[in-house]
Amino acid sequence: MNRTIAAILAIGTALGLAAGPFPDGAASGARAEAAAADWTEAVNISPALINLNADARIVANASGLKAYAIWSESYGGPKKVHFATNESGSWSDPQNITAHEDGEYPGPEIALDNDGNVLAVFQVRMDGNYEVVFRQRKKGVWSAIENISATPQGGSQSVCILVDPATNDFYALWQDDYQRPTADATYWKIYLSYKVKGEGPWIAGGLIREGTARCYFPVADIDAKGKVYVTFDNRAPGNALIQFAQNPTPKVFTGWTAPINVSTITGLSFSYSKVACDDAGNVYVVWTQKTGAGDNVDIFFRKRVNGVWRTEENVSKTTGVSSRPAIAVNRKTGKVHVAWTEQVGATAEETEIKYRESEGAAWSAVLNMSQTKAYSDFPSLYADRVGGVHLVYTDTKNGYYHVYYRMRRGEELCFPPESFAVESRVAANPRQKDNILTWAENPENDKIVLTSYKIFRKKMDAGDAAYKILATLGPKVYQYKDLGLTGVDRYTYKATAVAKGNHES
Repeated sequence: MNRTIAAILAIGTALGLAAGPFPDGAASGARAEAAAADWTEAVNISPALINLNADARIVANASGLKAYAIWSESYGGPKKVHFATNESGSWSDPQNITAHEDGEYPGPEIALDNDGNVLAVFQVRMDGNYEVVFRQRKKGVWSAIENISATPQGGSQSVCILVDPATNDFYALWQDDYQRPTADATYWKIYLSYKVKGEGPWIAGGLIREGTARCYFPVADIDAKGKVYVTFDNRAPGNALIQFAQNPTPKVFTGWTAPINVSTITGLSFSYSKVACDDAGNVYVVWTQKTGAGDNVDIFFRKRVNGVWRTEENVSKTTGVSSRPAIAVNRKTGKVHVAWTEQVGATAEETEIKYRESEGAAWSAVLNMSQTKAYSDFPSLYADRVGGVHLVYTDTKNGYYHVYYRMRRGEELCFPPESFAVESRVAANPRQKDNILTWAENPENDKIVLTSYKIFRKKMDAGDAAYKILATLGPKVYQYKDLGLTGVDRYTYKATAVAKGNHES
């Protein structure tokens, strides 16, 4: 197990360190500065830690105002998993959430459940065996560690965590070799376990049906209907292929489709795919692949829209080495955000974080998101529900490797008013009534610039098409009086919030 993980990590490191010139696709001068100005300045969220802080992941709440990060700290011996958040308005001190001795590759991942609780998964070593484990943070307090894999032997690693947006079911997927036929056999399968409605024990849900037993680094996403999509490296041909499978009923083992190739042979031992989906069930995948002669490596992208896979695209298009791709997708609009590490000089320490985005067919110019002239690596992205995008990555400062955070606010939607209620009162004329509408400001709209509230009305028995706008009110108004209505008529109301840019909830 130790040799396997060490080899994997060595290969991953080598991918990011080959020499190459400045990227061909980089944005230049004022164009790059203007686009980068939309992002916040980079914040060091691991300032007190002096070891290698890397492999960070980031999530945010629906409004994008509260972000949560997790990463690993390496210092030559056992590793630690750290957590930090800006939910109080500024970034907290890193919190060590390691409960056991971490393995060679903790590989932490993070998610939020439907109640906003933080979910963390990573690898640890228990009694000499490697396991993937789970912890949950509620009201600032972390739960005890739970062993998800609980295998009798071998290695469990590369775990990812998903939350069904409809049911709050949790799903964990990881690679494991505990069923290998002999101690020396190369045998890696992808397994799944689940927790119903976020409660109770982890339940074994079987493994993805695949015949080669050469499956590495599973990553997954879940859409609005609870359908799970997974990609992974398959090394059966002796060269990495990116494969894809899906399951509309992930608790049912037989629901998995047979894996299909979404890449050609990549020319690399591992290609480290990442996958994301939108709420319509469209799928977006990135990976690394050799191009041209020599050691050139680029970032490739492919999407499936309305069930049809489109042609793969080279999104980095450089003559050097591009590595560690990351992807995030706006679940409402399908807007794609991609980041990666780019070697820009002749030495291993001359790397930058590159970023570009696409909404439809066109890609933006490439931006340099790094804040230093030295080593930058391990980007990770998250797209929130209001169109914002969040980035974490490793950068060097004063000789130390820290985790940095940047974000760009979105204004694609806001959130409806809360506690919307209607009270009917007898009017001065006993044949009439007054309906008093009240509501409260949604806390998710904190720091979102609201411009108005809108009130709509229809007769109760009419269809939704009968709704007509009744009033447009100021953003600090929380009551409306619908006066002088015929007493025997019955009405249904709805209210929306409108944000800057005319984005309506």
